[in-house]
Amino acid sequence: MSGAGKGIVVAAAVSLFFIWGNTASASEGWQALHSRECGFAIEFPGKAAISKHKLKSGGMLWKYALVDRDTKIVYQVRCQDLGPRGAEAGFSDRALQKIHKNLVSKGNKILAKRKFSMGNAPGEEWSLVSSKGILLKLRMFFLKKQFYQVLIGYKKNQENNPDIMRHLNSFRFTPR
Repeated sequence: MSGAGKGIVVAAAVSLFFIWGNTASASEGWQALHSRECGFAIEFPGKAAISKHKLKSGGMLWKYALVDRDTKIVYQVRCQDLGPRGAEAGFSDRALQKIHKNLVSKGNKILAKRKFSMGNAPGEEWSLVSSKGILLKLRMFFLKKQFYQVLIGYKKNQENNPDIMRHLNSFRFTPR
């Protein structure tokens, strides 16, 4: 896989090791974030940091992230332009296979995987433990020529925290 496909693998792998963002507390109140650039909305427990990066492939990568200062739970969304390859038949399956291979090769353990589509956006939900012992829930979607990744990172004793599912379940596609 070349071009945009490599960028997806990098984005997915980097999410597991490079956590950044504003810090806030869920007690300060949940806030809706609407991304016109990427066409989605989601809730964060505070104001998320937003950054934009130009990729070597020519596309853009947008990152939205926040770390809850009380629980240390990491909330993150990434959106990446895929370019023309994103519309190719079988691209999403090949990209997910490449992401899986890359994550496992770095010492992460995939605990569960399931198909998880949202409307016309095929995707998957993965549960994994990073090589550093952090539990992660990851939802990845492909829609038109965009790749979306919604991620939550948390400690083992936090797996029943309702904020984890609140963030994941609040994600939805919106008109641009």
